[in-house]
Amino acid sequence: MNWVYDCNIIPVNDAEMKENKETFGVKHCTECNRSYEMDGSKTHYHLDFPTFGLKREVCCECDN
Repeated sequence: MNWVYDCNIIPVNDAEMKENKETFGVKHCTECNRSYEMDGSKTHYHLDFPTFGLKREVCCECDN
C-alpha cells in the first residue's frame, strides 16, 4: 500500500536557500577534485563528500 501525505510538502524559499549556500563552508577543488573547508589556517579535506552544488575553488595545497 502506498501512502501519500500532503503535510510532507514543504514550500521552498529561494532567499533562504541562497543564504544557506553562501554560509556553507565546504568547497570543491577543481585541481585535485577533493571537497574541503577552511578552519582558520587549517584545511580539512572530506572524502566521498557529494560535490553537487558546491562552490568551485582551487584549494591552498594545489594553489602553491
